[in-house]
Amino acid sequence: MTGKIKKTKRAARRYFRSGSFGDFLSFVGFQTEYLFLRAARLIAAAARAFGGGVVWTLALAGTVLQPILHTVLRDLVAPWRQMGQGFANLKTMLRKERESGSAGLAKKGWRYVLRGVYVYRGLVGRSLAYLMPIGAAAVFAFTVHSVLGSNFALRVEYRGQQIGFIARDTVFDEAQTIIAQRVQGEHDVGEWVDQPSFTLAVVDAAGMSSATQLADRIVSMSSEHVQQATGVVVNGVLVGATTDVGTLNEAYEAPLKALNPDSDPSLTAAYRQEIELVSGLYFTDTLTSGDELVARLTGAAPFTLPSGEEIVWNILAETQLTQRVTYTEEFTAERQTRERTDLPWGEEHIVQQASPGTRQVTADIVYIDGAEVQRNVLTSTVLTEAVPEIVEYGTQNQYGASGEPGDGNFIWPVPGDKGLSRGYITYGSYVYHRGLDIRANAGTPILAADSGVVTFAGRGTGYNWSYGNFVKIDHGNGYTTLYGHMLSVAVEEGTYVSKGTVIGYVGSTGRSSGNHCHFEITKDGVLQNPAYYVSR
Repeated sequence: MTGKIKKTKRAARRYFRSGSFGDFLSFVGFQTEYLFLRAARLIAAAARAFGGGVVWTLALAGTVLQPILHTVLRDLVAPWRQMGQGFANLKTMLRKERESGSAGLAKKGWRYVLRGVYVYRGLVGRSLAYLMPIGAAAVFAFTVHSVLGSNFALRVEYRGQQIGFIARDTVFDEAQTIIAQRVQGEHDVGEWVDQPSFTLAVVDAAGMSSATQLADRIVSMSSEHVQQATGVVVNGVLVGATTDVGTLNEAYEAPLKALNPDSDPSLTAAYRQEIELVSGLYFTDTLTSGDELVARLTGAAPFTLPSGEEIVWNILAETQLTQRVTYTEEFTAERQTRERTDLPWGEEHIVQQASPGTRQVTADIVYIDGAEVQRNVLTSTVLTEAVPEIVEYGTQNQYGASGEPGDGNFIWPVPGDKGLSRGYITYGSYVYHRGLDIRANAGTPILAADSGVVTFAGRGTGYNWSYGNFVKIDHGNGYTTLYGHMLSVAVEEGTYVSKGTVIGYVGSTGRSSGNHCHFEITKDGVLQNPAYYVSR
């Protein structure tokens, strides 16, 4: 709503700048004339469209109108045909009278002509009945074509000077929009762009001005409001603008030249922040000197953020150097595994040894203060292919389960734990506590620490009764893990589980004084301290 009010006020100022009654009458007269011109153009466009429809209709109905047109043509031609016949008869009569020696030939000739006109007066009337409307239409069409064929335009006067001719008054509004898009800053362009005056004129089409041309002329007449300058934008924030481009460019280029003084083409110096030098129109009251702008960029003077906060920041000190290099490196192929049902579970045979390949790499290496911080690979071309290691592993076990053995890299089995209540404890060679007691709320999921086959899942009995509900996993590589005191188990004996699979839930069954998971690891049947293999 505020935008509409401003636009209405600007329109009012456009036509009532002095506020006199004479200005009001001038405005009414101009608007009336301009309204009729636009209406005439609209009528002409409608007439052209209507004429096209009429031609199409006449072509469609040609066979029906043909007899009517024939009658009209006959009536139009009849007077001229009779007139020609009459003059031929008059010539014959005069010749015969002359040969017979009769007197008063001229008088007889005129009497013959007048009598013919009187006799055929009806034919002349019918012909004129057709010709007069056609003639009137031709005169009207010529008049309309002459008027509308002229290239009417609006002469634009701005600040007392003629700045161009436009087809419609909205072209000026478009020019004002273009200026607003060009000018850097938050000021309202409408506050300083004066309103024009318009008068009708007939001009050549080549003399018409576009909105862009008008915008250029308005800006050239408004140096007290805007000027061509260069601004520095850092990460989208305008630090300042100046007309002293030389001082600004010298300060901007110096740190970059210091990083690459010999202009090595393989090296590219740049600022770590996104800095743009934007040339364009800036409001005069926001411009600063070149030295002041450089002081802001080097941290010698503060500048203001859009939030209103003043900061001091040596932006030009934050530089980086990028070097483009090409080098050869080795790489390995991904290890391949195959199952063999005729081998015992966990047994592995290497059937192909790995061999590294080589490739040529082109990369951009980014350095800050001489240290590599990033490497961006641009191209990589394989020179020799890598040969993968191929391993066959046995899947033969009493349960018939199949799957790749564990890799020996264990994960923490209770991600939602609350810490340890007790660790692995020994007295000399005697193991007093066989694993880790990991505290957690009842029902917290317990995960398989590595892939393997479940060799027990259920409630312990006999020697194992103290574990309560527990799960034991053979990882096929000499390692086994045990998870005790579960509230309930989630897997069955003889199934293959992958690392991270939920195998049960924390509880306090068996010999337990609180909710926790008792976690053990053995290697080749010997108890290990799980703290050496897993960490929270």
